[in-house]
Amino acid sequence: MITGFVLVVISWLFFLAAVVLLGYPLAYLLNLKKHAWATLRSSLWLGSLLAVIAILTIGIFTPLRSPTALIAFAILFALGAFTTICLLRSNRHFHSSLTPT
Repeated sequence: MITGFVLVVISWLFFLAAVVLLGYPLAYLLNLKKHAWATLRSSLWLGSLLAVIAILTIGIFTPLRSPTALIAFAILFALGAFTTICLLRSNRHFHSSLTPT
């Protein structure tokens, strides 16, 4: 009989392998001349990034099946992107004014 602890460890190892395999192709392309450990570490991070993006995308767009909800989400997303761009531009201008010429 398999105990709960063993099932948890097996599931964590399975999902760790899945995340590494998800990010390995991109990590291999980015780390062509680096060692195997750097590629493995990069594949773990990139696989985590891809998994989080996929989970958030599914979690956001699956409940928004009506066109009105999608339009409202698109407007809020565009407003957030515009605000972020404006803040980044103003922040860059602020930092460039502090540097001596």
